[in-house]
Amino acid sequence: MASSGSADERSGAASRPARATEKPSKAGDKLSKAEDKLKNAEARLDIAEAKLDSAEERAQASMATEEQANAEVNVAKAELGVAKAKVKVAEAKLGVAEAKVEAATNDGDRARAESSVAKAEVNVAKAEVNVAKAEVNVAKFELGVAKAKVEAATNDKDRARAESSVAKAEVNVADAKVNVAKAEVSVADAKVNEAKFELGVAKAKVEAATNDGDRAQAEAGVADAELNVADAKVNVADAKVNVAKAEVNLVISRPHSAELSRVFESYLQTLKDEVVRASQARNNAASKTNSPMAAAVSPRPQQSSGVLVVPASAVVSGASGDGYLDYYNQVTRKGRYKTADESEVAPFRSELTSEQETMADSIPKGQRTLEADLQKAWVDFLQKQTKNIPCRVCSSPDVATLDQYKPDIVLGARDPYRDGNIACILELKRSTKKFAASALGQLFSYLDKLLELSPDRHFCFGALVNCFNFHIIRAYRCGTGFIHFETIIQGHLGSGAPLVRLLTMEPSELGFVDLRVNIPDNDGQPLYYQPYCFLGEGRHCKAYKGYFHDKPAVFKIFKNEAAMKQERDMLNKLGSAKVENVPVLKGYSKGHPYCCVVTPVGEEFATPPTRHELSMLLDVLKAAHKAGLVHRDPLPRNYFRVGSKILFNDWGSAEEIRTGQPVVPTGWPCEQADDMIGESEVVPQFRHDLEMFAKGIFLRMVRKGDWPNDLRSTDFWDEGYLRSTWRPVLNAARSLPDFLTGSPEDFVKNHDGTYEGFRNILLKSYSRLLAHGPTLF
Repeated sequence: MASSGSADERSGAASRPARATEKPSKAGDKLSKAEDKLKNAEARLDIAEAKLDSAEERAQASMATEEQANAEVNVAKAELGVAKAKVKVAEAKLGVAEAKVEAATNDGDRARAESSVAKAEVNVAKAEVNVAKAEVNVAKFELGVAKAKVEAATNDKDRARAESSVAKAEVNVADAKVNVAKAEVSVADAKVNEAKFELGVAKAKVEAATNDGDRAQAEAGVADAELNVADAKVNVADAKVNVAKAEVNLVISRPHSAELSRVFESYLQTLKDEVVRASQARNNAASKTNSPMAAAVSPRPQQSSGVLVVPASAVVSGASGDGYLDYYNQVTRKGRYKTADESEVAPFRSELTSEQETMADSIPKGQRTLEADLQKAWVDFLQKQTKNIPCRVCSSPDVATLDQYKPDIVLGARDPYRDGNIACILELKRSTKKFAASALGQLFSYLDKLLELSPDRHFCFGALVNCFNFHIIRAYRCGTGFIHFETIIQGHLGSGAPLVRLLTMEPSELGFVDLRVNIPDNDGQPLYYQPYCFLGEGRHCKAYKGYFHDKPAVFKIFKNEAAMKQERDMLNKLGSAKVENVPVLKGYSKGHPYCCVVTPVGEEFATPPTRHELSMLLDVLKAAHKAGLVHRDPLPRNYFRVGSKILFNDWGSAEEIRTGQPVVPTGWPCEQADDMIGESEVVPQFRHDLEMFAKGIFLRMVRKGDWPNDLRSTDFWDEGYLRSTWRPVLNAARSLPDFLTGSPEDFVKNHDGTYEGFRNILLKSYSRLLAHGPTLF
């Protein structure tokens, strides 16, 4: 075709390369402008945060009720300003991502850039949700001002005017909540677009496949992606329902019954059409995959090993108000419930002994008038079988069990018994019919809470039992952290063998912690303790929760005596220096297993640390430095919350600065201080703590997609966004000089300005970091 074209066409063709060389330049200009907008947006965010700090200071100084209410309004408005500034930052980042799409020079870069655009759109929508929520807070505080004016009114006229303001403020609150719901719809829509993009990527992989194996794998990826799209559309429908509910509440705050009727009809239509349609599409998508979700939502014949089959309509009925049914629907919708192959479940394959056969024959059967009668029959049965059951059996009135949940009967460790050492739950139902979905949902809730309270236990069991039937469920924690549920077996009590196998399993099969440590008392007499809950594992030890002198404590079991003594000595030094927010040593063992007992028991940071918490963590490092100790592993895995305070943990790697002895660096190279990288040994310095602290905070806050693929690589610290926004923080840490001679306390005092400079720039950058949406916590 080119040879037969006109001279003009050939001339145009010849000119195309010149225009092509111009395109990257224009795209580069656009990218540069987008990055400038991002910097300007971040600068405005700094200004908004400064205004917020000022408003908070004025609010703290306010005394009178009405003055305090007005000050709180100003704080809320300042927070709204920060939220709006964060929207601008998110929009600017979206602009940068879009510019990178245009600047891409190959398909791989373009695909990655387009993926960033989809994620950036989600972040913009999330930031707009935060703006809407901030507007709700403004409206709520303005309502507080109006109510304060009612209280301050000294005559009927002022009171009537103030009460009118209260009514208007209540409408404003409801209106703002509608905006929140609508913004959440936008987030859900953005997530649909993100899922669609991933679906496009999956389909492209199918087309690119060069053999049957790759094609089959790619097609499975398409099915999963289609399921994600469908699931995202369900979330859109759910969000629209929330909008309708918020509109109902808004109209209730106004005297317009006709409008209320219209909005309520809109709500019903949304519930019937959007949710049902989206749920049906999701179920269709699930049927195309090999995931457990297909088993959960696809109608099929009853299996011999027993799985509860629920009509598809039950998934979207949800209007019953039954929380357990809602939970069942949630679990099945997420594909976290299936039927297990009984032949794969070892504890249920064994033959019964003669004692177990006698036990099976005596399991309570037959109709009871009251559920209390059924429970009494089971308690009597279990008491008679004590010698055959390796666990302690408790009925609900005898023991505080799972927070707000009170299962009928629990099986726990015999000695010592603690609430957290429950491994099996029996829930009794008087009904003679098959178990309803809500009954399974109830057991799911109990087992979910049990595994939440027992992080060492990867699985546990539960059984529903009525007058004629039983249903045994196993709950297990998968690699993603979600709790999954599977039916082991269900059947008639005439064959009680499965229940007997469940009740007589060994403690290790039920998931108990098998640990006994000897901690001498003040007189040197051995006292034995049994921790009951696994907390976590580090390089030097495993941590368990237990009771020490009837108070919660952490039992740290070390790999060798030297590691135990190192931790013990460091904690003693911290205690002598009166360093706060660090573990307090309560006791230690004299032999194997090598154990230190410390308090308090902290909780992992489920959300990012606040600025105040981050400052408290820095205070711990600074106080330890004054005491002459370098932590050497000041990374987020060692930070915990204890109520309103924090706990800086794991001092087993700490070193005294006075020794000046080279040690092996800790952490991955990407986490280490710059002058530790590549060194087989290094003399620890105080600045290493600060630099690793800063790197650890960033690496726990960045998006998963930005986590370095190679943890040994450190190049990313000097590239793109990190170079401009986070490198100054690292430089501030590195400005602390080497400790050479003299007192560590004098050193810290002489360089107090350097510590505070690092604190200020870290907190400033950290606030900006939070605006980008942490995802790893």
